[in-house]
Amino acid sequence: DVKISLSTDGGASFGTVLAASTPNDGSQTLAMPNVDANDVRIKIEAVGNYFFDVNDASFVLKATPAPETTITSGPANGSIVLKRRQAFTYASSVTPATYVCTVDEETVPCGATGLEQRFRAGTHIFTVAAVNAAGVVDATPATATFTVPRDESTFARKGTWNRKKDKRALFGDYITSRRKGSE
Repeated sequence: DVKISLSTDGGASFGTVLAASTPNDGSQTLAMPNVDANDVRIKIEAVGNYFFDVNDASFVLKATPAPETTITSGPANGSIVLKRRQAFTYASSVTPATYVCTVDEETVPCGATGLEQRFRAGTHIFTVAAVNAAGVVDATPATATFTVPRDESTFARKGTWNRKKDKRALFGDYITSRRKGSE
């Protein structure tokens, strides 16, 4: 077996291990680090022995830049929404891209271009980060914060309260009281 290491300083040091132990069969697929370097060398050394070789000519590595993510539709940042079901669409500055979504810091499944789900009452934070084909994730994901108000049915009621139906009201109804001091 052989160990394969990478140097980004022309061979002065080999601090990046690409493969700790792989069969010495003359072929290996490796994942290169996502860095910019102009004087790159690779060292192949026998595991458990002192024989090694370094490639003759240096080469250049170019980092794959992180994608930029934007939310293209959905509740505006800081908004109060009147429906529990909300939909977001988003886009990446690169294609192809996949996405990582969170709602209130919990990872949720997200589609190739959008997410739709029902939200409980409260303030929510939605984030989405694009991931490019090289696996580089947007370090500054797009974020939207919005609030779904409580329905009046979630409040305790003491006293004389009447429910009134009105499609213009939040969630289609509201409550009233004629008696002073009703809670």
